[in-house]
Amino acid sequence: MWRTSSWVVVALLPALAWLSAPDAKNSVSGGATVAIVVVQDDPAAEARLAAYRSAAGLPACTSANGCFAKVNQAGRPSPLPVTVPAGGDTAEHDLERASALCPACKILVVEAASSDMTDLAMARSAALARGAAVVDDGGELALDYEAASTGGAFDVR
Repeated sequence: MWRTSSWVVVALLPALAWLSAPDAKNSVSGGATVAIVVVQDDPAAEARLAAYRSAAGLPACTSANGCFAKVNQAGRPSPLPVTVPAGGDTAEHDLERASALCPACKILVVEAASSDMTDLAMARSAALARGAAVVDDGGELALDYEAASTGGAFDVR
């Protein structure tokens, strides 16, 4: 089940379209970075992304090839926040959506410690500091002025 409304997907299309190279399906090198802000750690995110991209015929996007990275809200690879409880919200659909809309983009998952606005804002700031061209916070910060000024679902640099 998607944790965001369908308008988020429509809103992200123009932002991600300009990031995709004409031969995006054949290469992940040199792609812009799309950051996805989520709450808590999803330890299986990279494995699920690999399964999706393989099934979709997309090139691998892994931490080993530099396409995928996961960091905490401070922008560091560790320590990651507590793990999402079984059956909890994960980044799965956000990762699939980003891959489908921008196959050549690098993916940065930024995990906030909680759904508290301060943690989410820190995570979004960390994504921008690490060079993300698009930050998808799933509308979590829609009440924040900057997010609201870009539609509430994403920021584009």
